[in-house]
Amino acid sequence: MNEFLPQAKIAQKDLFELDFKDLIDFDIIIDAFGEWEKLSLHKKHIECLSKILQGSKAKLFVIWGIGSLYMDENHTTRLMDMPDFPKEYLDIAKQVRKYWNFYAMKKVLNGYM
Repeated sequence: MNEFLPQAKIAQKDLFELDFKDLIDFDIIIDAFGEWEKLSLHKKHIECLSKILQGSKAKLFVIWGIGSLYMDENHTTRLMDMPDFPKEYLDIAKQVRKYWNFYAMKKVLNGYM
């Protein structure tokens, strides 16, 4: 399972079963959550992760979807806002935007997005 450096610790577990103790020894947390059918899980996911990492010194790296990429220098238009963005990906892109805003608003995490 560990294709990284031998000293790298990896935890693979259902997010909704994690607690603070599971991540206490980690310096870096990578979040690459995505759900296509039950879009409400995006909100549950971000609330759960925020609670678990509250007060943690770990760095959180969030892998966003391609729809969140900015298309202009002023960072006002995202790929998902473009007229030719595929409709089948729009719902998940909107969910990602919601939790992007949640991270920005809460500022409770040591995050990189």
